[in-house]
Parts: sequence; C-alpha cells; structure tokens
Amino acid sequence: MAEAYLAWKAWHVIGAVLMVGNVTVTGVWSILLWRHRDPPTLRHMVRGILWTDLLFTFGGGAMMT
Repeated sequence: MAEAYLAWKAWHVIGAVLMVGNVTVTGVWSILLWRHRDPPTLRHMVRGILWTDLLFTFGGGAMMT
C-alpha cells in the first residue's frame, strides 16, 4: 500500500515539475522573442512554444489529476 502511494506521489511531483518548468521556460523564450522581433525566428519559436505547451503543460497537468 505504501509503495503505491509513493508511486502516485512521485507521478504527481513529476507532473508538477514538467508543468511549472515549461511555464518558466516559456516565459524566458517569450522575453527573448520580444527583444529580437525577427519575424522568421518569431514564427518558428512561437510554433515551438505552442507544441511544448501542448506536450508538457497539458501533459503535466494531466499527470497531476
């Protein structure tokens, strides 16, 4: 019983780390993009931010529920 609790707790913590880490990294990328404002780079990076949000933020949130 204790092993199952610890496994679920670890799963929850990993989800929280993925979600919070991705939100932090997204903020850093957004600041860098705001400073440079190069349209081709902006388009490429925004697409990357959207995909990582989909994968890590929603995935981490799903792991926490």
